[in-house]
Amino acid sequence: MKNSIVILFLLLLSQFGYAQGRTFKVTARPWVKGQKNLPWKEYDTRTIAQLDGFKPTGKVRVNKYGSDLDAPRYRATGFFRVERIRDRWWMIDPDGYRHLQKVVVGVRLGTSERNKQAMLNKFGTEEKWIEGTARMIHSLGFSGAGSWSNEEAIASYNASHKEVLTRSIILNLMSGYGKKRGGTYQLPGNTGYPNQCIFVFDPEFETYCDEMAQKLVANKTDKNFKPILFVRRFFSFFNILQPPLPIYELSVFHIFQMSFGKFFLQKFLIYVSIEFSFYC
Repeated sequence: MKNSIVILFLLLLSQFGYAQGRTFKVTARPWVKGQKNLPWKEYDTRTIAQLDGFKPTGKVRVNKYGSDLDAPRYRATGFFRVERIRDRWWMIDPDGYRHLQKVVVGVRLGTSERNKQAMLNKFGTEEKWIEGTARMIHSLGFSGAGSWSNEEAIASYNASHKEVLTRSIILNLMSGYGKKRGGTYQLPGNTGYPNQCIFVFDPEFETYCDEMAQKLVANKTDKNFKPILFVRRFFSFFNILQPPLPIYELSVFHIFQMSFGKFFLQKFLIYVSIEFSFYC
């Protein structure tokens, strides 16, 4: 009887603690650039179910790509594509349904000997691993694998299963071009550029992008392939002083030895209505 009361009390406490409008504590280690091993701290967080006014719906009917079957259907091409519907761009799946990207990033095996042995102990083979991983991903409501995943293993799995994992690839256009061009250097988890100014205005960059985009052709027969673009470091080609200063001083243009960099950047800044001054 005593144990039953304790269990009932804990259940009531958990329901009260996770109610809408409330938060709960999680412990995490802060990340600050250049500072290692910072002390762990407690943070307030919440789940979707705790958002004020949230009301869960019934189970949504989805197709094998994870798209809502009760939503309007558009032209089916057999491949993922994008389409502007009224004032919003949507990703459209191969069957013609609007698609929201719900994937897990980094679906891949570890490379250490300890990781390899753990995989063998639990799954036995890589094929068994991806099968078990796919089941878990789908059971949690996700539809596929994001970038930094084992593309070969996922493609092989999709070829022999009806419930597939949509997959994505990374082309690394800017860092790849920078390494080919020269002038880049390695940063922790990233590629460094002179004064952190990317080579986006180089005429050869467009040619390089066209060449690398041919990799997409290799996936033209894979209906489960999604061309996902990560747009990062877009503004890193200039250093912006913090507002509320009305003029943004762009002091890194000296790295452009040719006038095309300055010319195109001037046009861009005028387009986005930013006042500028040059130190060339």
